[in-house]
Amino acid sequence: MDMHFYSLHVCSRNAEGGICVKTSGIEGDFRYTGEEHIPPDSPDIEAWRWVHSSRNYFPPIIEQSEFARIAQVFRNGAPTPRIPADGYYFISAEWSEPAVSAQNALKNAHAKSPLPRPLHLIDNDLPDCGKQFPQLVGLLHGWGEIFGFDGGKCDLYLQLGRNSDSLDQQIKCLY
Repeated sequence: MDMHFYSLHVCSRNAEGGICVKTSGIEGDFRYTGEEHIPPDSPDIEAWRWVHSSRNYFPPIIEQSEFARIAQVFRNGAPTPRIPADGYYFISAEWSEPAVSAQNALKNAHAKSPLPRPLHLIDNDLPDCGKQFPQLVGLLHGWGEIFGFDGGKCDLYLQLGRNSDSLDQQIKCLY
């Protein structure tokens, strides 16, 4: 399965007024790292500049396909990025079976062995859910996403419920 990622914490402005962002991925058996150059005349250049200026407020790594959702959030009125207190923030929705399963697994793991950061459970169906960290609303799919914040940075983004086969392994990564 081919996968391509942006490393949002590793982006910079270039001399031409565009943005450079580190990329990595897998294509078949081939693994790569490199850079993508977003030219100043790109339709998404203003969204990229917003991300660059607030890069610590975004997850360190996202799938390249996810950027379109971040750009849409920007186009809908670029919210001022916010960072909540240090902790893990799990976003759930009652209508999503994967999110509910992930939440239950996360709560069970936390009950057996508390996570190293405070755990906050947030209901995606509540109207003020997006106020916690409005710049990340575009990354909510209903999979049971978890964001980690530490020292003023977003340092983690996982779609816990997306793959139930790896759920336990992903939860172990939080420790």
